[in-house]
Amino acid sequence: MQPQAIISRSFIEDSLPATADFNQIALISPSVSNFGGANGSGLSESKAQIRGFQDAEYNITYDGVPFGDTNDPSHHSNTFFPSNTIETLVVDRGPGNASNLGIATFGGSMNLFSR
Repeated sequence: MQPQAIISRSFIEDSLPATADFNQIALISPSVSNFGGANGSGLSESKAQIRGFQDAEYNITYDGVPFGDTNDPSHHSNTFFPSNTIETLVVDRGPGNASNLGIATFGGSMNLFSR
């Protein structure tokens, strides 16, 4: 089993604005860093790193469905997943196992679950 950080709805509601994007939520997780995008969802884009791996070197899923750019495995935080639509965010800090390997799991994965 890979190390995980589970970020609960109570933390999201108590600590973040409703306009926060998924990268801002993930910042509480150990080994996640973020740059850019201080204006909220849809207003600018931020990029996260997990364990030093940059965007396109980790997977992101929403309710188990992978999402990313259509031409490469990168992700865009201005995709409309503001914090008020997310129940839980789980950050897996490892390459995963046979059941969750994807195109870019080197750095781990962010798994978003809806409310």
